[in-house]
Amino acid sequence: MLVADDGGHGGKDPGAIGLNGLQEKDVTLAIAKALELVLKAGGVDSYMTRTTDETTDLVTRTACINNMKCDLSVSIHCNASEGRNANYISTYIQQIGGEAEKLAISVQKHLVAATGWTDGGVRVQNLHMTRETNMPAILCECGFISNPEQEAALGTPEMQRKLAVAIAKGIFDYAGITKEVTTEMDIDKALAILKDKGIISSPDYWKMAAGCVQYLSNLIIAVANFIK
Repeated sequence: MLVADDGGHGGKDPGAIGLNGLQEKDVTLAIAKALELVLKAGGVDSYMTRTTDETTDLVTRTACINNMKCDLSVSIHCNASEGRNANYISTYIQQIGGEAEKLAISVQKHLVAATGWTDGGVRVQNLHMTRETNMPAILCECGFISNPEQEAALGTPEMQRKLAVAIAKGIFDYAGITKEVTTEMDIDKALAILKDKGIISSPDYWKMAAGCVQYLSNLIIAVANFIK
């Protein structure tokens, strides 16, 4: 299975900006990178529409996702409102019925459980990332960056990882994947191993992620060869 992993906005497009200056594009990329890591650990391939702070327009994103023939598409965003008290978390689809709604219900359940934020439910809205894709597609609005408390949480690696793990769990449940899902603790252990081996040295978690993915890939290959 190939999952499109779309970190919303990027480059010249910062997305929504919180009261304390947190930019949506940075949060979504961090979650997308963590999601790639967790999916890989669960044996699921992913296609990231962007891996750096680059400008990628919506038409290019959906065209690439369609060309890659992804089986599912998940676009990651943060919500914003003029009302600073808005604090729910929600998942968007193009229309009720079909596989996208099933995927959205599964992911939404885990997002609410992971964050404890108000359940905004699965919502229908005409969005490019759900309309122009050829596979079941959802868009996750991971809380409100315009809410001071949620902005503070969204800026932390801990919450970014929680959201990534929640999305992955929803995907795994939807796809009937029964493997044990990589937890935050598992990720930390993997990163510690990489540090001990001298593969990484930076304290920046997201700079570590690429090395962790490579390490997990090598580990899977080694186990497969050993079984043979």
